[in-house]
Amino acid sequence: MCNNLSISIIPALAHSEVADKARNHAISLGVPYQTAPITSEFSLVYTEQGLALHSIKGDGTIGQEELHIDFLHGKNRFRHLNNCTTKQPLAKAVGIKPGFRPTIFDATAGLGGDGFVLACLNCKITLCERSSVLHALLENALERAEEDEVTSEIIANNMSLLYGNAADILVRDPTQYHTIYMDPMYPHRTKSALNKKEMRVIRTLVGDDDDAELLLQAALQRAENRVVVKRPKGAPLVGTRKPNHEITMKNSRYDVYLTSI
Repeated sequence: MCNNLSISIIPALAHSEVADKARNHAISLGVPYQTAPITSEFSLVYTEQGLALHSIKGDGTIGQEELHIDFLHGKNRFRHLNNCTTKQPLAKAVGIKPGFRPTIFDATAGLGGDGFVLACLNCKITLCERSSVLHALLENALERAEEDEVTSEIIANNMSLLYGNAADILVRDPTQYHTIYMDPMYPHRTKSALNKKEMRVIRTLVGDDDDAELLLQAALQRAENRVVVKRPKGAPLVGTRKPNHEITMKNSRYDVYLTSI
């Protein structure tokens, strides 16, 4: 998923510890370790805020930041402080009830936002990501959050991360999950406002999730109670099976498939 990417470090941070981290990530991702001039379209870069994906300028130097996962600030911090309620649609969709917190497998972790919210609600959640670049960004974000006093217990107690194809992992891993959660890549749309730059970059990394139906079939075989599929408003179902019920929101919905009835 990252054959055209390279790993680099900003020269101002090129001390031995940061350089070693960058080299180790390059080895684990199977991509070149480079400093300027960089010959790839994107590069994973160690910054003062952690690991980030940057575009590369025509002269081979580091350009603007494209992706950075941060559970300590911005949108994730806001959701942690202001929107961690069991009354929200996500909580209802995955099966949270008073006195009960489901174990959850997030089969398409992406930027980890929904997984983090569920962890903040005290669910045990396993994130799975098959893009090696997104996995590297998630791993770094989780490491930073585990070192922060506000989020350390949430990460350490409730969140784990796997790398690989979720359907394959569900077949071979005997771990039992009450709920399997899927948020496959949204279909292409004609309205430019719905194709944000961040999502375009993610689509470049992970593709269109053409195998979402196969993942749903695997999830339905493994989930103890339910599979939840997040879809944009008006989007077709994943596959042909109709969900048992839907939870609708302004711009999206959760298709809920019950497996224990």
